[in-house]
Amino acid sequence: MNQTTDLSRPAVCTLDDVRQDPLGDRERLEQLRRVEREFGLLEGEVASEPWLMDYFTFPATTKYCREARTRIERLVCSAGVSEQVRYDIALAVGEAVANAVEHGNGNNPDGSFTVRCVATPKRIFVSVSDQGPGFDPEELPSLSEALLRDRGRGIHCILAVMDEVGFDFASGTTVRMVKFC
Repeated sequence: MNQTTDLSRPAVCTLDDVRQDPLGDRERLEQLRRVEREFGLLEGEVASEPWLMDYFTFPATTKYCREARTRIERLVCSAGVSEQVRYDIALAVGEAVANAVEHGNGNNPDGSFTVRCVATPKRIFVSVSDQGPGFDPEELPSLSEALLRDRGRGIHCILAVMDEVGFDFASGTTVRMVKFC
């Protein structure tokens, strides 16, 4: 499943846009509501301001890590955020999808990962989900220990550049990230 906003439509959407074209945008609105629920927001909290969205599911192979990062980077750029915010989002999404491929799916191309992103002028919401067993965040090595290793700094990078980060292991692994603009 590979879905995204229709690029022939205006880049910035509001709830009124969806009301004017309810059949064409029903799926987009449902995905927006899903993001609001996922991030513990009130229904309509994001929809009340201009927003952009992209959501997609890719096979769990490294070749799709760059494509996922690039799609989110384009979306965030279209939202008009600063260059630093774009770089932070690109780094966090890149690390999260790489973890989904390697750790969540064990580099199994039959697995997949899903990315959802909603960008508003004030906040960027991104979630990355996979079918993996998850991990215990309390068992991550400290940053000073991680710096001495060849690998294993992805979560630390995400925590460093995003304003809010959360994990959900109820059905696979989901990393939820928020960046304030």
